[in-house]
Amino acid sequence: MLADPVSAASWQPSQVVFTVLISVIMGMEKLTFWKCAAMLLTVAGALCLGLVSGISHQEESSNDQSSRAIGQFFFFANCLASSLEVIFWRRLLWRATGELVHLTVMAESYLVAACFMATACVSISFSPTAVDFLCPACEGDPWHVPPSALLSIGYSVLFQTIVAYCAQAWALRYAPASLASFYATAQPIMATAVTCALLLVGFNPDGVLDWPSFELVGAAFIIAGLFVNEAGSRNNGEKDHGSDDSAVDSDGESSQSSDES
Repeated sequence: MLADPVSAASWQPSQVVFTVLISVIMGMEKLTFWKCAAMLLTVAGALCLGLVSGISHQEESSNDQSSRAIGQFFFFANCLASSLEVIFWRRLLWRATGELVHLTVMAESYLVAACFMATACVSISFSPTAVDFLCPACEGDPWHVPPSALLSIGYSVLFQTIVAYCAQAWALRYAPASLASFYATAQPIMATAVTCALLLVGFNPDGVLDWPSFELVGAAFIIAGLFVNEAGSRNNGEKDHGSDDSAVDSDGESSQSSDES
């Protein structure tokens, strides 16, 4: 294992920061007070949900410093790539006119990703050292898949990838890239809700699920951040609409005066 759960939880909110900053640099969005406030609230909430829960369930690890550094780099690359994905999808889709163009962009993106993944898997499989480093639990067999994991893999492919990313691609036709990253911080809230629902019905396979504790305070910050972002979007939208109306009025007045003359 290259990193611990706390590191994984602490890196995820960085997607919001990456997306907002890159979108502003590329001129796709404006950095407003509302957006900054929403970013601070959602990042703080995600850190509360992830770090407090991660620390309470963290186990001692014997990873050396070099392995941890590589793990942190992988987290950085993952979060940056996720931000770039929503940014470039938004850039491709915001002026698209075809009804199914979002499905085309999603399918082509994941076709390329699958080719890269297949190339990486085949290449690494020829190196026992790389296999042992990246997957100690594989015990030298990179193609072994436990039967108990098949259901989880099927769920991940069908719902987490196909359904979720098709929905995200459709949303990016109408919403800015930063909004997609803001809502990504709500994933821990949904995970907590599903966990509580499963525990309420008595479903807890192998006792892996636990009731949430005081880390739920982070959910309030995330929800507040989403409300602030939505309020800021509406406020800016009203201002833009007002300026457009004034422009139309001035054009109308000027044309009317020309006709009279």
